[in-house]
Amino acid sequence: KQGLGKQLMMKAEKIGREWKCTFATLNTMDWEALPFYQKLGYQIEFVREGYSNESKMYMLRKML
Repeated sequence: KQGLGKQLMMKAEKIGREWKCTFATLNTMDWEALPFYQKLGYQIEFVREGYSNESKMYMLRKML
């Protein structure tokens, strides 16, 4: 709640742009940080199901 996660993500995206990357990808489980990443502009690209307790893994992507 101090903005450290957002700062870290912004720095990683900045480095990606400096290296001429066109997009960034990441994955998160449904019980982790999906809303956080979506708030930063990441969009769900793929959902993998079949984990314990009916959990899902989300693969996300953001254009840089």
